[in-house]
Amino acid sequence: MATKISTKTRFPHGAVFLIIFLLLLQPHVSCSRKLLPASADPHSSADPPTDNNGLQQKSCKFDKMFNLGDASSDTGNRVRENQSEIPCSSFPYGITLGRPTGRCSNGLLMIDYFARAFGLPYLNPYEADWEVFDNGVNFAVAGATALPVETLQAKGLPSHKGNTDYWLGTIGIQSLHIATKSSLSVQIERMSTYFNKTCKTRAACKEYLQNSVFFVGNIGETDFNFAFFGLGGSEFVGLTREIVKSIMEGVRAVIRFGATKVIVPGRFPIGCLPMSLNYHNPAEDSPSFYDSNQCLKGYNSWAAHHNEILKVAIEDLKREHPDVTIVYADYYNAYLSLLTNAEKLGFENKFSASCRSGDRFNFSFDKTCGKAESCSNPESYISWDGFTTTQQANKFMVDYLLDSIMPQLNCSS
Repeated sequence: MATKISTKTRFPHGAVFLIIFLLLLQPHVSCSRKLLPASADPHSSADPPTDNNGLQQKSCKFDKMFNLGDASSDTGNRVRENQSEIPCSSFPYGITLGRPTGRCSNGLLMIDYFARAFGLPYLNPYEADWEVFDNGVNFAVAGATALPVETLQAKGLPSHKGNTDYWLGTIGIQSLHIATKSSLSVQIERMSTYFNKTCKTRAACKEYLQNSVFFVGNIGETDFNFAFFGLGGSEFVGLTREIVKSIMEGVRAVIRFGATKVIVPGRFPIGCLPMSLNYHNPAEDSPSFYDSNQCLKGYNSWAAHHNEILKVAIEDLKREHPDVTIVYADYYNAYLSLLTNAEKLGFENKFSASCRSGDRFNFSFDKTCGKAESCSNPESYISWDGFTTTQQANKFMVDYLLDSIMPQLNCSS
């Protein structure tokens, strides 16, 4: 049964998501020093990883991986759009890797660990200078929207301003604008351009992609950041369906290119993130606001609702393309598994951010990642900066997901 959301809800606390993306993408003062990783990312080279999950690697035999998405899987595209305007280009981002790589975390992302599991090198970003894409391409861009920018503008939501590709204005709702024009449809256009140059004909691309795996998502949270502020409950539910439809069109597009195995991630439980918990007004607190994991029910109900609609859409698409394997990746429960098994997995801090300081849950809008006085050991935290997850959390979530994903991809054991 799909999760129900009241059509009378105005989501009064939704503005937090607008602000957090501003903080992630605005000019930044580093924790210790500035590194410019525009080229020669040592963790995106063609060198194979040394600690793959061997069983899955041997049984899947993928030779390429392609990814569409946002900050949760961007390995360096956004930083190359405007490197000086995004903190992911500076320490302490990338601190576990020894240098910033354009990933909005302390280290590797989930997409990196999926590459390991499939026996592939880490994906190079499409905008990389070296253009070595023998084993696939990452088209994801931090801050990207699932819907075209023009669609969001038509709804009266904050628009992209001029020709700039970064957040503008001070930290305030009225001054926010869409950070990048690299929406899902734009990423698909870039993918089309790449395949037109690489394999050129439909028949050639089918052969070129016969042993490939595609990720379409995780994307759509930026759209909702704006919608939380500007839309009522009924419109909000409608937007959910539009976003899912856009993601499904993305899946159809990669199938037209020649994809035969596609993974579609669901939404994380955003009510468990430090930024959500911090923004919630304790003066208005009530035990009824929280679920059994001590996460905010209201935010998680939207994420669950989105995922239910997405799963139905995936089943419809499977019937439309019975020769294509389409797999739903349950990011929602993967994250919850971290919370319920935190102590066993070595996470001492379930709800606090590693790279922030000042307010509740070690999160403050006034001290962004790098402006905090200290950068705590990220390995004991689930959350990196209040929104994105740490390398350690990413690794365990992928471990959780592989148990269900591998059999569906017909990766025999």
